[in-house]
Amino acid sequence: MEVKKPKVPDVNPSIKDVTISTIKTTAEIMSCYIPVINSIAILFQKIYQVYEDSECNKEICLIMVERVKAAEYALDKMMRRKEENEKYFCKQDYFFAFKRFEINLKNIKDFTIKVSKLKGYRKFFSATNVKFQYENLTKEYDGCMNDLHFAIVLASKEEREAESRKVDQSLKDIEETLEKLEGDIENAANKIENKIEKLENDIGSKMDMVVQEISIIKSQIDKQHSNDITVPKIDAKELINPPFPGENDIRGSHRPLHKKFYKGFEVACKPIEDSKRRQGELTILGKLSLSPNILRFYGLSYIDNREVMVSEWAEHRSLKDLYDNYDIAWPRKLQMIRDICRAILFLREVNIFHHDIRCENVLVTRGLDPKLGNFKYARETNADTTSNLSDQLINVIRWMAPEQIEKYQDLGNTKYKKSEKRYTFNCEIFSFGMLIWELSYEEIPYENLTFKDIPNYVLSGKREKLLYGKFTNPDDDKIQGEFIKIIDSAWQHVPHQRISITKLFEILEGLAATYPIPITLSTPSGLLPDRTVTSKVKDSLMPKFSEEFSINDEDFIDPVKSLEEGIKLHRNRNFEEAWKCFDENAKLGDSLAKYWKGYYLYEGYFVDQNKEQANLLFKEAADNDIPDAQYRYAVSLYPGIKNEIIRREFLHYLKLAADNKHPDAMRNLGDIYVKGKLKVVQNKELGLKYLKLAARENDQQAIEILNKLNEQI
Repeated sequence: MEVKKPKVPDVNPSIKDVTISTIKTTAEIMSCYIPVINSIAILFQKIYQVYEDSECNKEICLIMVERVKAAEYALDKMMRRKEENEKYFCKQDYFFAFKRFEINLKNIKDFTIKVSKLKGYRKFFSATNVKFQYENLTKEYDGCMNDLHFAIVLASKEEREAESRKVDQSLKDIEETLEKLEGDIENAANKIENKIEKLENDIGSKMDMVVQEISIIKSQIDKQHSNDITVPKIDAKELINPPFPGENDIRGSHRPLHKKFYKGFEVACKPIEDSKRRQGELTILGKLSLSPNILRFYGLSYIDNREVMVSEWAEHRSLKDLYDNYDIAWPRKLQMIRDICRAILFLREVNIFHHDIRCENVLVTRGLDPKLGNFKYARETNADTTSNLSDQLINVIRWMAPEQIEKYQDLGNTKYKKSEKRYTFNCEIFSFGMLIWELSYEEIPYENLTFKDIPNYVLSGKREKLLYGKFTNPDDDKIQGEFIKIIDSAWQHVPHQRISITKLFEILEGLAATYPIPITLSTPSGLLPDRTVTSKVKDSLMPKFSEEFSINDEDFIDPVKSLEEGIKLHRNRNFEEAWKCFDENAKLGDSLAKYWKGYYLYEGYFVDQNKEQANLLFKEAADNDIPDAQYRYAVSLYPGIKNEIIRREFLHYLKLAADNKHPDAMRNLGDIYVKGKLKVVQNKELGLKYLKLAARENDQQAIEILNKLNEQI
């Protein structure tokens, strides 16, 4: 594998040189601190927001937030008592301590962003790596508090041990969740091996493969490379009419849905318009079908000169249709809710929000398996725009989170109100809680409220009533009691107070194992005659400094050069000053500075070459999501590739760099997939996608490989 020198980031200097030689007034001293303190204040708020939006590992995020809150209070107190603390501010070491604290907060922010999202968590090589970073960050934080003389009580040994146990439990929960989710995908892939292309890889898991492929498809859509996106086509001859036609085989009058058989499976053929414009959406839909809890999409075909989508047949229509016609036994409801939770968890893992979670959008197969469907409003989680549900408010508002209702509450001008209210995974959790309520009581939420009354009702903190039924079976009573707890934890008004998906998943999996569906002669399906169940109500701004004082000329603050200044010095080939800048910022903990310091050590710019130390710095930067560092660290592992552990670590970091659009990484990973190198199962289609993405970044080697394979860019 050929190694290129890393590209120099295109950074434009934006910070003026503020180095001074002598400071004589308090105001002049504080002018050096103001940019740092302002940056710290912004980081405080960003970390709080990460916690509010957290989806998993909330306990870890809360531990970090509590530390940050204590530091914010201490900083505010210190600034209000500046006269007592002047002796600190004029010291160079104290300024460095502030810079270290700023960088520590940046690292805490980046760490909490990753551990709080399922997609981000998978970037860590292992749970051990997460724990190691957590311990380093808290240790650095404690050091900063001491150096800054902040008036806070640091965690005692007993408190740190208690926190450590909470972190271990949180990591154990998410590892078990991901392991279970991976098992579902594994089983689904095995079951449909001969019907749909079976995805395999050795870089981490089948789930990793799905995430990679969907990410690539999104990239192709964003860059309008629609020619590279292919939706499976099904020959109409393979779609066979049911051997025993029934009244239920054709549904609807406008764009009717027809029942057919495809390779032994019952399928629904639904007319579709403008499929060319929806190629990317349909391809992603096909990848989502790898989850056994999402309605399977097989491909496109033609019936009677009309293009149709071929999808899994839902014999019982929607879950709403099912509960309208039957009472569903509580153990059956529990299994269904567990399966829907798996579908939502899978979507979050592949970075997609559904936006419209309710029973009407859950389809039910002949075997009473629930399948999440209707992805009309689904969007990727980091999309610039979210789904605009203005025209559908009357249908979805009953399941909508209060922060989203607030966004649309001016019903006379819904399309333009409060667009700053972002859709987060906590909104999905709220809607799921409403779905659980809907299925529990088998009616739509707020049925007795008018459309115009719902916003004020929900925004005032009110919710649907939680009812206890009269049961002869004690298990039914216990299941409903657990549902009530879950619903209450899911529809909390404050978004970050809602239950995490990993905790919810753990609870539902445990309940489903405890209360399996009983097989009885009277109700073998778990469906009862309608209305069998009855219920009853269970009753800093910076202060102005005017006083001047004099200090010794030799006692002055020399602000650290910014990283942007260091990069500018490097481009001007002033390697000595650039090295000093990178070294100082790296010692303060800046991840990008660590990469640049490693680069200088690797190449021997100004300092003696030291590749071993350079690779250690590359790893530190790689674990903080620096793409060049991820690729460089992967390259450093390559000589030891025959060792299985090193091989897996090499592939892990190479994939991280490729997913961060590093051209060299995309080319090498694509080549690995195309040729099945390094014990990775060959996947030419995925490999070509990576190679083409690299080629579009003008990577000449990728272009040459594609030419040899007779593939167009």
